[in-house]
Amino acid sequence: MGAGTWHCRPTHLCNASSSVDDAVAALPPTFLSATLRVTMLAFLAFRREHIRNVFKKKPHHWRKAYAREVNRIAYLADTARAAGTRLPLHVVVAGDRNRTTEDWLARTRGVGFVEAAYVEPPRWASRFHKQSFNKISALGLTQFDKVIVLDNDVVLMKPLDALAAAEPPAAVFHTAVPRLDRCTVTTGLMVLAPSASEHARALRLLYEGMNYSTELADGGDQEFWHSFLPTFNELPIRYHAHVRLALNATEWWDVRMVHAIAQFAGRGWHIPKNITGRLRYF
Repeated sequence: MGAGTWHCRPTHLCNASSSVDDAVAALPPTFLSATLRVTMLAFLAFRREHIRNVFKKKPHHWRKAYAREVNRIAYLADTARAAGTRLPLHVVVAGDRNRTTEDWLARTRGVGFVEAAYVEPPRWASRFHKQSFNKISALGLTQFDKVIVLDNDVVLMKPLDALAAAEPPAAVFHTAVPRLDRCTVTTGLMVLAPSASEHARALRLLYEGMNYSTELADGGDQEFWHSFLPTFNELPIRYHAHVRLALNATEWWDVRMVHAIAQFAGRGWHIPKNITGRLRYF
């Protein structure tokens, strides 16, 4: 299981210029919410015992780990509002919850909340990615026709509204690890169609079909999605970039979303300041 083994089909957005996004932005403000059951999703699915080791070395470690995710979601919501997106943002909550904090997010950031069962990590999960498997719960949110699943540490530069018309499952293909010369899906952004049967199939695969003890790839949700969805519909790179990508200035000005990957902090000297000036690393 290595980079480049994912199969892809181009979506209609791959053959369209960024003017598609501009056309969506020109629609009446209520168009998307009135006609489509589509939302962006972030995840506040948290268990104290599943935090990363770096937090376990600090006083009040689990509170710091929880606060980090809350701050990421708050900033994501801020950038979505600043970008002028018409799509709502919902936060999936599960596990150890703090209702006071959730109320604060709803009051100050206008996000909605959906409850889900916490997805326990499999035996082979990496200590860095144990909470990432909660993205699987997006498949069970059948109150939506389509969901745009996001990592918490992403920053919107422009609206993602055109993704409401993307053919699921869809994601961006790029080189997640710079030294690799082949492209693969990174699951910091996925467009999925919820389905009760697919949700059940996903959990069976995670706990029965992938019943091994040692990670075969990254040890996170990306390893799961690779087995569950061997084929993704490809989205243009403007919908999911990070600062280690070799894009030219024109391409950077066209980017809709940047993944603020903590290990890449301090990089991106070649990127326009409108991008780097809005990135936050928590």
